[in-house]
Amino acid sequence: MILVALLMALEVVRTASRLAEVADDRLEVEEFEYSSEELARQNEVLRDELAKLLLKVKKLQEFPPEKIKELQAELEKAERRRSELAKTHQAATSTLAETSKSLLEKLVRLKRERAELIQELERMRAREKTLVGQHGRIARFRAESPGLWWVFDIKGNGWYGWQIDHAGVPTGMRREFTERTIGQRLQAFKTWLSARPKGVERFFFFVRPSGIEGFDAVRDYLRDNGYPLGFDLLGNTQRLELVNDL
Repeated sequence: MILVALLMALEVVRTASRLAEVADDRLEVEEFEYSSEELARQNEVLRDELAKLLLKVKKLQEFPPEKIKELQAELEKAERRRSELAKTHQAATSTLAETSKSLLEKLVRLKRERAELIQELERMRAREKTLVGQHGRIARFRAESPGLWWVFDIKGNGWYGWQIDHAGVPTGMRREFTERTIGQRLQAFKTWLSARPKGVERFFFFVRPSGIEGFDAVRDYLRDNGYPLGFDLLGNTQRLELVNDL
């Protein structure tokens, strides 16, 4: 009885061993089959990519040599254009820097001249107080030398001018610029001046406190274009007279 039981147990062990071997073999087969499927899929992908590459090579081989040369020439032309644009940009940047520096220097100069003008105005206001009871707050223009003069009274609401002849006497000609803005007045002044003979007439400006900004504009234009000029400052309450004492 015991022997029968041992034989049965041994048979069970053998059977389990064979089943394990069969299971191992089946696992190896499944893994192999899985690897084969993956390799097949990757092989198919590589074939597709190779087919595409071969098609591109074929197209390139069929491309006319003349067209290749033409495209190469266009590429070289584009590269030269890019180089020229880079040089032009560099030159423009340099010019802009120089222009900015020049404008900054001019702005500094104008601010300095404006400050000097304001200081002179303050001194004029101080002198104006001493004129009370002495000259009746009268400012007189006396021509420095014979010749045609235009004398302007520069106020905030307009520029008022008179022509003085060779003898220092008003000719009766007058010109007023009463446009709404300083820019409009300056443009009208330029138009008027362009119709007059250059080098024959001189200019003198009496500047009121309210007219300093307008005088700055017309003064810069006359100086930049070579016109001789002079100026003096008037208080708001001073009266202007033209005097012939040459």
